[in-house]
Amino acid sequence: MRIGEMTAGENTPMLGRGLAELAASVVAALRETHYRHKIHIDPAAGVFDVDCSGFVSYLIQQVAERHYQMLAKSTADPRPLARDYYRFAAALAPSIHQGWRRIIQLADAMPGDIVAWNHRDASTGDTGHVFVVANDAVARPDGEYLIPVSDSSSRKHFDDSRGDGHKFADGVGSGQSRFAPIRPGRRPPFSATPGRRSIMCRSPLPASSRFSAG
Repeated sequence: MRIGEMTAGENTPMLGRGLAELAASVVAALRETHYRHKIHIDPAAGVFDVDCSGFVSYLIQQVAERHYQMLAKSTADPRPLARDYYRFAAALAPSIHQGWRRIIQLADAMPGDIVAWNHRDASTGDTGHVFVVANDAVARPDGEYLIPVSDSSSRKHFDDSRGDGHKFADGVGSGQSRFAPIRPGRRPPFSATPGRRSIMCRSPLPASSRFSAG
């Protein structure tokens, strides 16, 4: 989903890019990070112990507080979880409405867009995943898309800043998620990590929502 203008004169592309740039600056300045549902964030110390939805919510609050409040009011949860981002995005229209707009084509993903999906994992308590698009989507010859992402994750992505050989095992970081179109007779998994199958998605992607933060 993409944040759009709430008032006349807001520069929506710059707002979205500002979100992507803030995410990148957090990743670059990290001193400690862990993937945790109990959130502890100290930006001055470079500490981000947070899950995926907590990280995205932190970013939106810094760049687009009014847009965040709309999302927070849409859920009965104490704070928006990945499933809440998914449901909020799925209910949006392709045109800008009250500052938010759903993005139809995965190929149209831009820096600062938010992508989420809904998938309950009873073993971890995760309700899905949500991330910020860090850069333009890259189409592959096999029909898949590579999406550079900034997020908090318990698993590393492709070309990830976390995991073996890196300073942090999990938590906030950057990498690339791979998306493939659903083909007849194939069940879509919900992962985008090395050693596991790509996320399968229709085009449009069922949980993509773009925001140009304001």
